[in-house]
Amino acid sequence: MSISKQSAETRVRKFKFAAMLLPIFAILLIVPPLVSMRTTQNAVILGIPANIAYLFGVWLAMIIGAYILQKTMPDILANPPHPEDKKSD
Repeated sequence: MSISKQSAETRVRKFKFAAMLLPIFAILLIVPPLVSMRTTQNAVILGIPANIAYLFGVWLAMIIGAYILQKTMPDILANPPHPEDKKSD
């Protein structure tokens, strides 16, 4: 049983780490276009300025990433292992 508990704890840590990295990654992707907004660029994607299309694309990708992360999270996050369970082993 301790092996399954250990792997469950490892999975919880991995999902928490992924949940922490998602917004950090989003910030790193969004900051450069915001900085370059002052420069005039004529790049257009489907009639939308390239910077705006990029920002909305990253925003949509982060929403999809958060949804996928939430759907793949194990049920263990809802009921985490309690420290008292380890004492009974």
